[in-house]
Amino acid sequence: MKKINMKPYYVIFEITKIIGKLQPGSTIEEGERFVGIYHPQENNIFFEDENNQEWWFKVGISCIIITDI
Repeated sequence: MKKINMKPYYVIFEITKIIGKLQPGSTIEEGERFVGIYHPQENNIFFEDENNQEWWFKVGISCIIITDI
């Protein structure tokens, strides 16, 4: 049986829905892929964009995981 990793780790994810307000100059869009930190206990991904705006994406609601790193 494979052990489930409950500590945060890096993943490649795709944004499926942007929830929240984009700051001026933000370049993220739905359908784009980024590297973020997956928090399995909360089932969400933390990501910081080029403007240092912090984002939390909920897996299955606003993003999907493509692969872990």
